[in-house]
Amino acid sequence: SIMKELCGKAPGYKDSARATLTELLLRVLRHVSRVEEVEVDLPVKGTIGGGNYRALLERYLLKYQYPTDEETLAGILHISRRHLGRLMRRYYGMTYAEKINSLRVEMAKRLLVTTDLPVSEIARKVGFTTPQYFIRVFRKYGGGTPGDYRRAERSGEK
Repeated sequence: SIMKELCGKAPGYKDSARATLTELLLRVLRHVSRVEEVEVDLPVKGTIGGGNYRALLERYLLKYQYPTDEETLAGILHISRRHLGRLMRRYYGMTYAEKINSLRVEMAKRLLVTTDLPVSEIARKVGFTTPQYFIRVFRKYGGGTPGDYRRAERSGEK
């Protein structure tokens, strides 16, 4: 009903409403799943075909477990790979690969605390090809090894 009301108002309202509702839904989903969001106080002005770059990136990044490469995502958004890199830096302060890995580590943290799965299984579930690479990336974004994180969180330390 909100979309119907906004669609009749003025040209461009539909895309604006869709982007706003998408961002709201993403924030709710992140809150419910306890995924930390990086706040960046930048205007969300870049548009493509009436849509919003940031909303499109957010929608795509929800599927981070099975990402395509930067070139494919740039093609989906109808922008160059270089421009995608600039957008990632502007909106998230990191490269595409860094953002994907940080999202994977956040999901891994939740699994480490809420399940008894072995680290190798968690690495596979969140999209890493080898447990060794997972541990290396986890150290970078998580501050220590997955096993240390699990023990600390379960014992109540932080």
